Amino acid sequence: MLFLCCCQARLARWQEQQPEGQSSRPVVTVVVQGAEQIPAARAFVEFMYRQHLPQSATQQLLIDVLQLADEYDVQSCAVACCQHLSAMQLEWNTVLRVLWLPPACSESEVFGGLFSSASEQLQQQLGDLEVAWASDEGRQRFLALPLKGVQLLLSDDRTRVAYENTVLVATTMWLQQHSSSLTSEDKKRLAELIRLPHITPLFASSVLHSCHG
Repeated sequence: MLFLCCCQARLARWQEQQPEGQSSRPVVTVVVQGAEQIPAARAFVEFMYRQHLPQSATQQLLIDVLQLADEYDVQSCAVACCQHLSAMQLEWNTVLRVLWLPPACSESEVFGGLFSSASEQLQQQLGDLEVAWASDEGRQRFLALPLKGVQLLLSDDRTRVAYENTVLVATTMWLQQHSSSLTSEDKKRLAELIRLPHITPLFASSVLHSCHG
């Protein structure tokens, strides 16, 4: 774990709040998990005293900064990151990272616009599940989704399949990869999104047999 001490001076806004005559200067310490997070930590601290994000910030950097803003509860920075990202055409990796954010984020008004943008991209990329599942890329994208992403996709009236069998196969394979991180309630809610009456009994039994085989 790396410890990045980003600022010891020139935090004008903070210095103004210091008692008159006080010589000590504020120190901001941001804890990051690896060297790849250092650019985000620097951008995060810079925002706190300049109130702006780098003009050339990539979506990956903005997501990294957003996670720091959420972790350190700097709402103004989180808002700025969400506004920047919501104004962009989200890349697939960005969509995934948004969907993988902690559940509390999706319930916050600050993240509302960003989650809406990610949901729209999810629908555009995987909304035709029949077509998506027929390609290697589409299958990998579906299987990489968090539970929230699968639920959003299967509960959206716009999601299309020629046969509900595809939904059963996709969901079953997804569960095989993510089952250990799910609760019984999670699995129950996911199962409720599959329209079982539209699946042929023979096909359902063969899929379930292969799972236990």
